[in-house]
Amino acid sequence: MIIGFLKNRTPRPPRRQPRRAFMAVTQLEMRLAPATLVSPTDVTYLDEHYQQVDVHISQSVFDALTINQVFTFSSGSVNGSNASKQQLQLLDLTQLTTPSDASGATLAITVTSPGTAQPVEVGFINATGIALGAVTVKGDLGGINAGDGVTTPGLASLSVQSIGQYGIATQPPGGSLESDILGPLGALTVSGVSGGTGNIDRAFINVSGGSAGTIGQVTVTGSLIGGTANYSGEISASGNVAGVTVGGSLEGGAGFGTGEIYTGGNLGPVQIGGSVQGSGGNASGSIIADGNLAGVTVKGSLDGGAGDFSGEIGSDVWTTGSVGPVQIGGNVVGSGGTSSGTIFAGGDLAGVTVGGSLEGGAGTPSGEIFAIGNMGPVQIGKGVQGTAGQYSGSILADGTLAGVTVGGSLSGGAGDSSGVIVADGDLGPVQIGGGVLGSGGVGSGEVGSFLGTLAGVTLGGSLVGGAGGSSGEIFADSGTLGPVQITGNLQGGSVSGSGFIFGERITSVSITGSVIAGQITGSGRLTDSGAICATYDIGAVKVGSLVGNSKNPVVISARGQNPSTLSPGSTSDVAIASITVGSPKVSGSVSFTNILAGYNPSGKGVNAAAQIGAVTVYGNWTASNLVAGAAPGPDGQFGTGDDVVLGSSDAPDAISQIGPIIITGTVSGNSTNTAAHYGFVARQVTSLKVGVKVIPLTAGPIVTVPAAPTGTVTVNEV
Repeated sequence: MIIGFLKNRTPRPPRRQPRRAFMAVTQLEMRLAPATLVSPTDVTYLDEHYQQVDVHISQSVFDALTINQVFTFSSGSVNGSNASKQQLQLLDLTQLTTPSDASGATLAITVTSPGTAQPVEVGFINATGIALGAVTVKGDLGGINAGDGVTTPGLASLSVQSIGQYGIATQPPGGSLESDILGPLGALTVSGVSGGTGNIDRAFINVSGGSAGTIGQVTVTGSLIGGTANYSGEISASGNVAGVTVGGSLEGGAGFGTGEIYTGGNLGPVQIGGSVQGSGGNASGSIIADGNLAGVTVKGSLDGGAGDFSGEIGSDVWTTGSVGPVQIGGNVVGSGGTSSGTIFAGGDLAGVTVGGSLEGGAGTPSGEIFAIGNMGPVQIGKGVQGTAGQYSGSILADGTLAGVTVGGSLSGGAGDSSGVIVADGDLGPVQIGGGVLGSGGVGSGEVGSFLGTLAGVTLGGSLVGGAGGSSGEIFADSGTLGPVQITGNLQGGSVSGSGFIFGERITSVSITGSVIAGQITGSGRLTDSGAICATYDIGAVKVGSLVGNSKNPVVISARGQNPSTLSPGSTSDVAIASITVGSPKVSGSVSFTNILAGYNPSGKGVNAAAQIGAVTVYGNWTASNLVAGAAPGPDGQFGTGDDVVLGSSDAPDAISQIGPIIITGTVSGNSTNTAAHYGFVARQVTSLKVGVKVIPLTAGPIVTVPAAPTGTVTVNEV
């Protein structure tokens, strides 16, 4: 993990805001299936379902001179009879005698036959250069062009039952499913009533005009469906969008920007009744605002695809846009595409609730929740799973993160920094129902803050290191780590820094199970694997057992109080407040463990005044050291005559101290190495009780603790 990691994210491709001229249409020859010019405002015809249809415009602009250039049918023309069925392929208002006379006009295409109406099929309405009022089509519309770039709005509203349901089959040759609106679109409603699907199917609604290219409320009862063509199944605005409600799903396709809601400005609340599904196209199945995004509710899942930036929700990270609350009823799932299955904010992210799981994919990153600014509370109903992609299955904030609740486990993967909860700033309480599990990726399975505090961590399972360095960690590198409670074990991994708790200060640690050091699988030295360390001090530590091994001991270490907080003449410099192993009801043990006060995180002794409070072990003590303010001499072993006081002191008027020490079981050395020495070493050991026997202590000389004949354990008051 690196500070400022979000700013290194690959930018999304630039958006297109085209202005497309509509296809030229060659007028079909007259046939015996004519429509009727009823008046300058009305044309009627018999549609493909044998229904009488009225085309009504509020301005008196229809005339016999141009009517057959304005109306193009699948057969026949406007010639005074509605005897045979026709399908309206094109209504071209630019062919009016005076097109500007239609400016501001309302247009309605409705069924006038009695009984239940079938949806009308209208290929295209071309009003390029003409600002229109409300347009209503009681059926499917392939597309519409409108707006003059001067008059506001470009299109007051558009109300249809579906868009693009029949593709370009309802249009003249050379047709298109792209709608271009120049200037504001007041509202868009796709109702889906009377047999219509309610979908925007492979059609592109494009509203342009810079900041004036806005859309009011959008309501789609069906789904937004992308296809192979770029931008198919997309609603796009260069300006703001008031809000979007989709009853079905956002379905990406193979093309770029398919199944997408995009705005170059701010985007109001978005509600999706189904799922948001990315696919093979880049930026497919996504909800994106270059400005602020008020909030998003998705009842189903957010699924990334093979395309980069597929299955995304957020404000572009190259802006400072903030995102309101995001609620996902199902899962958030990354896939092979870069940034697939992600929720993100270029500014602040108010909070995220996911009913299911957060799952990474092969994409780098994927299955991710992140903000360049601050992030509110995050709740994941099930687990968080990292996989092969870097930052896959991760929750990241460049600023502060209010807190995180995970119902299941937080699991790293093969990707670096996969399966992590990390903030650059302060991180609030983290509660995980299962464990935190490191894996092969460096920094996988982590919870922590780089530059701030971590309020506390509660795990229902274990903290387990993996094969990747710094995997299975809880940390606050530059601030206080609040109470850590682990129901299971702290298990070191096979590399250094795995299975590790670290903080500048640590308030307290409670582990129901054991702290278990990792096993070296190769050559070299293993450090901080199954360890608890602080830059300064650690509060009360309670564990079931401390279980190291002859090649890699468990380590609990702390320097002492922050020197800048010590008063002149202070005689107290507590590094570790207390240590309790086991309980009166459940015995524990300490084996192959080094408990060191006065030591920095790199393992160097730096403070001769460091002190350790009460140490209680409800069980046996084996081959372990308990040391404050001292270092081994040339022999490299504690508890021998060459032990020395550390050369520097944070509190010159204080002396290193340990105690009282109570061990209810036995004290012994290393049964496989009888030459090894272990010790309780400090300037002063308050008292030592082993079993029922109080060990007499005298200042200065080494006192041998009664131990098994397999090793030597001493008290050395240096």
